[in-house]
Amino acid sequence: MDKIDIRSLLPKYYQLKEILRKKIINQEYQPDKKIPSEPELASRYQVSRFTVNRAISELTRENLLYRIQGKGTFVGKPDRVETHTHFEDGYPAVNPELSNIVALPGTYVHRTFDPSFDINIAGTPTLTFMRVGSQHLQDFIYQGACADITEYINEWEEKDGIYPQLWKPVVKGNHYYGVPECADIKLLLYRKDLFEEAGIIDKNGDAKPPATWDELIEVAQKLTLPRIGQFGYGFSGLTPYVTGYFRSILRAFGGKIVKKEENRYLKVAFNDEKGVKALKLIQDLRWKYKVIQPDLMKDLKSLQRDFVEGRIAMLDSAPTQINRWINAGLITKEQIGMGLLPAGTENNLSEFVSTCYIINPFFHQRQMERAWRRLKSWLSPESIIKRWEKESEKGIPRITMPPFKNLKLSEHCKEIPAEWWDVMKKALSSARPEPYFQRWYLVKRELARPIQKVLFEENVHPQKELNKCAKVCNEKWLKPIRLI
Repeated sequence: MDKIDIRSLLPKYYQLKEILRKKIINQEYQPDKKIPSEPELASRYQVSRFTVNRAISELTRENLLYRIQGKGTFVGKPDRVETHTHFEDGYPAVNPELSNIVALPGTYVHRTFDPSFDINIAGTPTLTFMRVGSQHLQDFIYQGACADITEYINEWEEKDGIYPQLWKPVVKGNHYYGVPECADIKLLLYRKDLFEEAGIIDKNGDAKPPATWDELIEVAQKLTLPRIGQFGYGFSGLTPYVTGYFRSILRAFGGKIVKKEENRYLKVAFNDEKGVKALKLIQDLRWKYKVIQPDLMKDLKSLQRDFVEGRIAMLDSAPTQINRWINAGLITKEQIGMGLLPAGTENNLSEFVSTCYIINPFFHQRQMERAWRRLKSWLSPESIIKRWEKESEKGIPRITMPPFKNLKLSEHCKEIPAEWWDVMKKALSSARPEPYFQRWYLVKRELARPIQKVLFEENVHPQKELNKCAKVCNEKWLKPIRLI
C-alpha cells in the first residue's frame, strides 16, 4: 500500500523506506534518475523531514539510492538494484515457505545480503547465506528464518578460538543460529593534536584520554572554544543515536535498560537512581558545562566530519570509518587516539554490534553441509588474513575486530598503530552486545524522548521524564512480553 499506516507498530521511516524500495525495484523510479525531494516526499506521505531523511539514508547505505550534493537523490546503478531485485523476486520464489513467515510486532526483517554467497544449487539460484547485524539476529530466530547449525558449530575446530562474548547474540536456548564474522566496538575517539595543544598530556608528553566521566567533563571544558567553533564532546540528539549515549553512561553507573521480574516478565529498569544520574549527566553536559556542539540535529556522519575537521575533540563511536578518513587524506593516524569509554562507578563497559552469517533454513541435509563447508572456508583465520592483506594494498583496511582471539590486524597491516588494537581488544573483553528483546526498537524509540527533552529544554526534571517513559514502555511494549 502506497501510504503510511499511522496505526502500524512499524515506525514511519521504515514504512516509507519499504514504499520507496518497491518503487525502485519495480522501476517506477528509474536508475540514475532523480527521486522526489525530501520536502515533496514529506508532504506526499504526511511525515516529517527527519523521517524522510532517515528512510533515504538507509536506502543509500543499501546502495539503492545515492546523493549528489546540491542536486538531489538519485536511484542506484542498475547492477545495484538488480542485486536487491534478485532477493525480492528470486528467493521467495525458490523458498515459498518464507511467504508464511509473519514479522512479530516490534521485530525487524533485514532485507540485504552479501551477493558473493549467491550460488547455484541444482541449477536454480538461491540465497545460501545472509550477513546480518547481531541486533537483528534474534528476529530471524523468532521467525524461523535461519538454520539451527548447532551440530556443525560443536564439531568446528575453530569454535573455542572465537571471543566468547561474540557467541551471545547467535545463541538461543543452547542452540547456535549463526557464526560471528566481526565486531564493531564503541570507543572514545579523540584528537591527539588538540589534546596536546591544550596541555592534556601524560608524563611522557602524549595525549591523555579521560578515564572517567568526571575527567571527561574537565577535559571537554578545556577543549571547548566556542569563539573558534570547537567543542569538547560530540553528541547527536537524533532518535537513531541518542539512546546509545544514554546506554554508555547508564552502564558506567551500573544501570540496566530492563530487568526480569520473578514471573519472568520484563520491566523497565532505566528509571532508577542510576538512570536518573545518567540522564542528569547528559543534561549537565549540554546546559551546565556547555561542552556539546550547539547543533544537536547532526547525524553520526556529520559529527564524524566535524571530528575530522577539528571542530569536535572527542566522539563516542566505533572506529570503522577511520580507514576512509586516512585513505582519503583528510586526517593522519597520528592525529587520532582511541580510548575506552569513560568509567563511572563501574569499570569501563563498552557495547558492541557484531555481524554474523546465517544459513538458509530450508536446505536439505546435503545442501546444508555444502553451505557450512563454504562458510567455514570464508571465515577461517587464513581467509581473514588474506582479505586483510589484499585490502592493505589499497590503504588501511576497515578497522573492526575479527572473531578470533589470536588475530591481530596491526600485525598484518603495519599502518595500524598497535596501541589502537590493544585498546579495542581491552574494550571487547568487557563489552556487552546491544540490548535485545522483542520490541526493543520500540522501547529504544520511546527512550529517546526523555533524553531529547533534557537536551532541548534546560529546566526539565530527569526523574519525571524517565518515569513517564517507563510507564509507556511497561504498559504498551513490555507487558505482553514474557521470557520463555
